[in-house]
Amino acid sequence: MQSVDELIEKAEHFAEQLRWEEAAQVARQAVELAPNNRWAKEKLGWYLSRSKQHTASIEIYTALSQEVAGNYKYPYMVGYQYYDQQDFVNAIPWFLKSLELNPDYMVVLYRCGYAYSQTGKTQEAEDLLRKFVRLWRDLEDEETKQREKKTYADTCFQLGKIHSERGDWERAAKAFQEAVEHASERDDKLADKLYNLGKALVKLQRYDEALVELLKANQAAPRKHYIQTYLAIAYHRLGKLAEADKMFQSIPTRKKDELAYIWQHEAELYLEQGRVTEVIKILGAATHRPNEKSLHSWYDIFILLAEAHTRNSDLIGAYQAYQKANFWHAKSRGKDSPLVSQRIKEITGEAQQQGIDLDGAKPDASYEAADSKVAYIKKFFTDKGYGFIQQPEGEDVFVHIRNIVNSTQIREGARVEYEITQGRKGLEATNVRILD
Repeated sequence: MQSVDELIEKAEHFAEQLRWEEAAQVARQAVELAPNNRWAKEKLGWYLSRSKQHTASIEIYTALSQEVAGNYKYPYMVGYQYYDQQDFVNAIPWFLKSLELNPDYMVVLYRCGYAYSQTGKTQEAEDLLRKFVRLWRDLEDEETKQREKKTYADTCFQLGKIHSERGDWERAAKAFQEAVEHASERDDKLADKLYNLGKALVKLQRYDEALVELLKANQAAPRKHYIQTYLAIAYHRLGKLAEADKMFQSIPTRKKDELAYIWQHEAELYLEQGRVTEVIKILGAATHRPNEKSLHSWYDIFILLAEAHTRNSDLIGAYQAYQKANFWHAKSRGKDSPLVSQRIKEITGEAQQQGIDLDGAKPDASYEAADSKVAYIKKFFTDKGYGFIQQPEGEDVFVHIRNIVNSTQIREGARVEYEITQGRKGLEATNVRILD
């Protein structure tokens, strides 16, 4: 029969090869052989944790924390099992127990701070994260400082996000700058760190600096709509309108429909370029189905739409857009907008002078739901001449190129308007028109 030491040595051999389940099986044999061997139980708990057997690992580390009440690592490891499953509520009490035993336990300061931030307790999160920052900066042992450098970068990143949520962009930018400077090139969150720094710099109107960081972010994580949007904003604010336009065009329409602020910023660019008709077109399409995700963005969008109608000398369109803007302002702020109320008053006066009946006018077509369905081209095989449309509801529907009116504009992700008929092999999209 193998001894405990031999079994643990065998388990370590498996662990070196990242064969965690096999390591745990052998370590369990060691614990069964010597139930009071704390070293064997520690190893078993660790292997179980690494193999994602969280419940069994919790059982081991809970028992260890009771056996050795003064060991701060055991309650931390219990909390970590919950943390690894994103069960932050249950992780926090165990992390706090660990910190009671060792208030300067750096990894727990970060993870407990992160857990607090994920449960909405931002002040508690900030307190712990800031303590981590102080401890790291005061470290005299360079080896320890280098070992904790990644966690320091992640801590600064989380602090930056807390400052961002409060609209404190100066402090956010400083925290994100620290996060970027101390992140490694292999950091899987580097693109997010660069993006958040760029976004904070845009908010501070430091557009040249923002552009540098956002271009790095776009290189690290290409085709991310949120990075592309802020790149476009930075280009726009720097007067590089062609680059801004190109960047907006690269964002899929479905993402713009999901996130109203993208439409808003694109429309601002078009208005500056004098492309009033296009503003009315894209915002008219965007406002088919306003959602509850970005309440104040919809207010801004209808303000832009009203301005476009005004430039187009369309009092009715402007009046209706301002009415919608007031609706969304009240929904997000709990009251009417004084600016909009004033504009409605001015338009009403102009309409009376011109004999236009604003209240009797039909709603603008931009706000009416289309009779046909609106969805997106999910996949299209150009060599075969067919593909599939992703519907707002229900299954994807087959589409053949012969049923696409403007087939030269086919591209995956394009928004389409269509009807459905019964084809030879099932439902088929017909009278398909690509909208953008």
